[in-house]
Amino acid sequence: MLDINKLPQLQSNPSLKKADASFRLRRLSAFLTEKRGLTVVSLFLFLMYLALCLYSEHTLKAEVYAVFKEIGANGFGVSYQARSSFSNLTGGLYLDNVVLTAPQQMGGWQLNTGRLVVSSGFLSRTVTVRFSGTHSLKTGCFNDARFILDDASLVVSPAPSTVKIRIKKLQTASPDALAGLSVQEAALDFSAATGAFSLTANNAAPPASVTPPLAPSFSYLSVSGIVVGVPAKDRQAPVLTDWINRGGLIEIAQAEAIWLPFMAQLSGTASFDRAYSLTAAGTGKVYGFFDLLDRLEKIRAVSPSQVSLAKIVLGERVRKIPGEARPSLTTSFGIQNKTVYAERVPLN
Repeated sequence: MLDINKLPQLQSNPSLKKADASFRLRRLSAFLTEKRGLTVVSLFLFLMYLALCLYSEHTLKAEVYAVFKEIGANGFGVSYQARSSFSNLTGGLYLDNVVLTAPQQMGGWQLNTGRLVVSSGFLSRTVTVRFSGTHSLKTGCFNDARFILDDASLVVSPAPSTVKIRIKKLQTASPDALAGLSVQEAALDFSAATGAFSLTANNAAPPASVTPPLAPSFSYLSVSGIVVGVPAKDRQAPVLTDWINRGGLIEIAQAEAIWLPFMAQLSGTASFDRAYSLTAAGTGKVYGFFDLLDRLEKIRAVSPSQVSLAKIVLGERVRKIPGEARPSLTTSFGIQNKTVYAERVPLN
């Protein structure tokens, strides 16, 4: 019988293993440096990129549909066409003929946008929407107001959950009543985690017919605060409805505006009822308030009797504070039932 203990103990030769591995690496390296190898690697990487583009596009379609579905659930009319950008080898979407129609309680305005370009990062899942171009807005006052945006984008980041809007050089193309309306730069930042928001605009010019006796453009506009009552993730109602039903409001920590000679610093709160009617209350310190009223009277936004009443009631409260070059008015302001009040004086 064979005794395996008497057989020689065979052991592998480590040097042979190393030589074999080295030989395989040399063959692989030689293959990759050849034209055929480079072609195979390039084709593999290209197919991977196409797969990522298709996956990103599919994900974006679902996310865009969810957003517009949510907007529609809040009472807005929504229509759009989603076109693939796959032919351009990008993982994104083109949104054409986007139409948003507000509920009648909010004025029934209608926004028709130009092409929106939606894209996202393959790893970060940050979604960017570029909406440069020409857009149309229909309201009760203007049948077709057209706006041109040179550079505009909306960026939504998931972690932390933030929304950023950037606009550069907005101007009007029609009608003549809005000629001269423009915004050189504007920015909006919102954090869903904390509810904090900030809005700034620089060199915003109203229509040319509105400016005298005020300066031809706003030097500065800034609003910051907190949106209280950000909808919960387990909500049953649409976002806006849930926020209103749970007593959501906007706390304006500070608002500043410079439209010389008018200047203002305000703070207060604002909220909407179930009919989307705005109610707001706050206090502010204002310079050049009556200059603003005179301008509003000339464009028939305020009646002469209202301006006269405001000057009588509020004129007594104008004070020249030591150390300040101009007199100022400190008073309360409010909006209720679509009427703007300074103290108790209606201004529209």
